[in-house]
Amino acid sequence: MHDADRHQDHLAVYQASMVACRAIPQILGYETPSTWLSFMPQVFESVKEEYFSLKLTALKKHKSQSQRDYMRPERLRAVAQFRGQQVNSDLGEGFVIHKMIL
Repeated sequence: MHDADRHQDHLAVYQASMVACRAIPQILGYETPSTWLSFMPQVFESVKEEYFSLKLTALKKHKSQSQRDYMRPERLRAVAQFRGQQVNSDLGEGFVIHKMIL
């Protein structure tokens, strides 16, 4: 999640989470379908196939969203492959930095 998401509920949860996590030194935001066009990741993680399969299984359990076009496994895989290419990996995920205290 990041602050470019314009879904009212998502934005409220984001803002509340940032307040609740103010003492946490590192906070990363994840990519969502509603932010694909504006999402500019700054941190990447290479993802193994086993993890990606677990992610797909978990997302299928999200009943209110699982039938949406943007939740189709092939679409999610395409995004993971694109992010993987950015880090020379088969699959990957990108994140934005909300807070990074080293």
